[in-house]
Amino acid sequence: MQMDLDPANGDGVRQIRIALDGGTKCRWTLSGIRVGIQLAKTSALAKWKDMTPANYVFDFDDEGYSNAFGKGKRREIRGNLHSATDFFPVITHHLDGKISVKLFGGDTRYEQWSRYYRVYSINQIRIEPVVYSNKIVTITPPNPSPGDLNVTYPDGSTGKAPYIYPDYKKLLLMR
Repeated sequence: MQMDLDPANGDGVRQIRIALDGGTKCRWTLSGIRVGIQLAKTSALAKWKDMTPANYVFDFDDEGYSNAFGKGKRREIRGNLHSATDFFPVITHHLDGKISVKLFGGDTRYEQWSRYYRVYSINQIRIEPVVYSNKIVTITPPNPSPGDLNVTYPDGSTGKAPYIYPDYKKLLLMR
């Protein structure tokens, strides 16, 4: 089921309350949730492009919601969770002519940037994404093909992306 967050309050905070245990006759419990962050469809950066959300995945049991959305090794969390991630728009030009855009917050296969959690005894999950919408990264196919992807960073510098991702540590220095 897809649920929208409540409208932003005076501080710009959007939230939603989700029951973990239904307590009804069927005794349902929440197995997991995915929170996707993406540019608004009306954003100039998103026009005419395929969009891929940056996902946060939270497992509340051991059924493994990760098969659908989690990537990398999950982090075990007890108590409340506060996650702040710096995101940079990445525009990728594909060999087939398509253009996609996503918010990049590090290679989630690595634990330090993973946004996949197994949570225990949790009351509150707080996500604070910071989007640097003016710090655009462009990825283009190699010319000639095959080879590593070409990356152009917000400061105009270029490099190669042997594993399809830009250098996140370099981007963090450009905030």
